[in-house]
Amino acid sequence: MKIKLQEIGIVGISMMASSALNYLYHIYMARALTPEEYGELFSLLSLFLVISVVFMAIETTVSKFVVTYRINGKIEKIGSIVYSGSLKMTLFGVFLLIVATPLLIALSNFLGIPLPLVATLFLSIPLGMSASVYQGVLRGLERFKGLGLMLSVPQFFKLLFGGILVSIGLGVLGGILGILLSMVTSIILGVLLLREFFGVRRNETLKITEMLNYGIFTTTVLFLYTLLVNLDVFLAKHYLSPELAGEYSALSLMGRMVLFASEAVNVVMFPKFVESRERRTLNRRALYGVMVISSLLSGTLILAYALNPGFIIGILYGGKYLQIEEYLMTYSVAMLVLALMKTVINYGLAVENRKTPWVLLSTGVLEVVLITLNHASIQSIVTSLFVSVTIGFVISLILA
Repeated sequence: MKIKLQEIGIVGISMMASSALNYLYHIYMARALTPEEYGELFSLLSLFLVISVVFMAIETTVSKFVVTYRINGKIEKIGSIVYSGSLKMTLFGVFLLIVATPLLIALSNFLGIPLPLVATLFLSIPLGMSASVYQGVLRGLERFKGLGLMLSVPQFFKLLFGGILVSIGLGVLGGILGILLSMVTSIILGVLLLREFFGVRRNETLKITEMLNYGIFTTTVLFLYTLLVNLDVFLAKHYLSPELAGEYSALSLMGRMVLFASEAVNVVMFPKFVESRERRTLNRRALYGVMVISSLLSGTLILAYALNPGFIIGILYGGKYLQIEEYLMTYSVAMLVLALMKTVINYGLAVENRKTPWVLLSTGVLEVVLITLNHASIQSIVTSLFVSVTIGFVISLILA
C-alpha cells in the first residue's frame, strides 16, 4: 500500500481552504446580522452539523463499494451509483423531510426560531445526501483533486451567495439560502467531475442490502465518534460556571485544531485501506505507518503550542483567555490521542470491525463517568478527558 504525501497535501490544502471560507462566512454573518439573528443562524447550523454525520456516512459507504467495484473492473456498477445512487438519495432525503415535518415543528418551537427558517435549512438535506454520493465516488476512485474541489468550492459559493443575500436585506434567511445554493453548486460540480459515468451502460444489480447494512454500521460509528469528540464540551458547559465554560470552549477550539490537523490523512487512506483489504495485502504495519504520519502532522501543531502558547492564544483570543495556557498541552495531547483513535476507527471501517462501535460507546461512557465524578475545575475535566480517550485508544488498537 503506497502512501502518497502529494495526495494528503491536496486534500489537506482543500480542507484548510474550506475551513477558512467557512470561518469567513461566520465572521461576515456575525457582523452583518444582529446578535439575535446570528444566534438563530448559529443554533441552526450547530444542529445541521450533527445531521451532517449522515453525509459523512454516505460518503464513506459509497467510497468503500466504489473501491471494490473499481479493482474488480465493474465500471457499470460505479455508473449505477453515480446516476441511480445520487437520484435515490435525493428522493430518500425528500421522504425523510416529509416524515420529519412534526420534528421540524417541534424544533422550531423549542429553539424559538420561525418554522420557515428551519424548513429552508433542512431542504439542504436531500441535496447534501446527493452531493455525498459524488464525493464518495471521487474518494473511492482516488480522484483527490476533484474531491478537493468539492470540499472547497461550495464553501466559496456559500460565502458569496450568503453575503449577497444578507446584504440585500434577507437576514437569517439569506444566510440559510447561501447554504442551500452552495449545495446546488456542489451537485453541479459533482456531475461535471463524474460526467463520463453518465454515459456508461448501467447495471442496476447493486448490493443494496449489503450497502445498507454497511451504511448503518458506518453511521453508528461516525455518530459515536462525533459524540465522543464533543462530550467534554457539553459536560463542561453543564458543570462549570459560565466564565469557566467560556474558557473551556476557547481551549476546546485550539484543541480541535490539533485533532483536525491530520484529518486529510484519514480521507486519503480510507480507500487505500479498503483496496488493500480487497487484494488481501492489508496488515497492521500499514495502520502503524498512517499513525506515524498523523502523529507528525498533529504533533507539529502541538510543538508550536509548546514553544509559544501565550503568543498563539493572544493572537486567537486576545489577553482575556491567557489563563488557558496551563491546560493547553494536556488538552492538545488528548486531541492527538483522539486523532490517532480516528485513524484506528478508519481502519476498522475499512475492515468492517464490528467491535468499533462498542469501543467508542465504552470510551464515551467512561468519559462521562470520570467527568461526573471529577469536574471541580477545568484541569479536572481535562485530566478526565485525557485518561478516558487514552484508555479508549489503547483498547481500539488492541482490537483493531
